[in-house]
Amino acid sequence: MRNNALRGRNQPDHKKQHHRWTKRQLGDKVESPIKEARQACQGQTQAGPVEKELGYFQQNIKRMQYRAFRKKGHFNGSGLVEAGCKTVIGERCKQSGMFWSQPGVQNILALRCIQSSKRLDDFWKFRLNNHVKRNDPLQFTC
Repeated sequence: MRNNALRGRNQPDHKKQHHRWTKRQLGDKVESPIKEARQACQGQTQAGPVEKELGYFQQNIKRMQYRAFRKKGHFNGSGLVEAGCKTVIGERCKQSGMFWSQPGVQNILALRCIQSSKRLDDFWKFRLNNHVKRNDPLQFTC
């Protein structure tokens, strides 16, 4: 949140408020800080910018159920995805002496991602079935 009014920096207890809102957000109660922020900024000159910031939270409530995600064993941070990207891309495309065109690297990375996600067999069956559809009405099955 970039807006100072939304952060509550104009209030003497803004650190406590920030901690309370963060705790609620991590506890799947995102609606509570949204409601409090709206009430705190009603009638103020910064109400417009605050409402714009709150719109992001309002639109993403379903994506911000962090406690529920943790209970299901999902990761909340981006570190796992970043490490996966580094591994998938780095191991395949950044080796010594490699040079890639944009279309070439996109195609090889798509295949690498399919292989890393253990869906390579499904991918080739899909490709073969599409090829067969153009030539023959029978589907290939394995």
